[in-house]
Amino acid sequence: MYEYRKLTPEERQQLVEKRLQREFPPYSPPHPFKNQKFYLLSAACYEHSCYIEPEARRQQVLDLIFKVFITHGADIRAWVG
Repeated sequence: MYEYRKLTPEERQQLVEKRLQREFPPYSPPHPFKNQKFYLLSAACYEHSCYIEPEARRQQVLDLIFKVFITHGADIRAWVG
């Protein structure tokens, strides 16, 4: 995890150049599938630390995300918290 941090500056530059040649974003995960029927959305906080406290605030953020998805026609099929 976080292998990029272990690379030398030269290795980082080579990695970014390779990603750009493949038409991937320079630093984020590639998203090769577009206009598909189903998508998998995942997220994590930096180093998996919890930044939103208290639990009630986390629920507010989750409710907002669901509201936006549903408002824009997304059909949420599964959820893991």
